[in-house]
Amino acid sequence: KGKHINLGTFDSIEEAKAGDILCYPGHVAIYDGNGGRVHAYDTGYMIMHDTNIGGYYTIRRIIE
Repeated sequence: KGKHINLGTFDSIEEAKAGDILCYPGHVAIYDGNGGRVHAYDTGYMIMHDTNIGGYYTIRRIIE
C-alpha cells in the first residue's frame, strides 16, 4: 500500500495554487491557478475547463 501524504489542506481558494486538488463530495478537480478548474464530469466524459469552483469542501496540495 502507498504511503499517505498530507502536505497541506486549505479552506480558502485564495490560498490555492495551480495544480492543487479541489475536493468535492464524490468528485475531484485540479485548480488552474486562475479561478478555474479542470475535471471530467463523470466516467466517459471529456476533460473540461470551467470557472464553477464553488461547493468544494477542502483543497489539497500534494506537491510543495
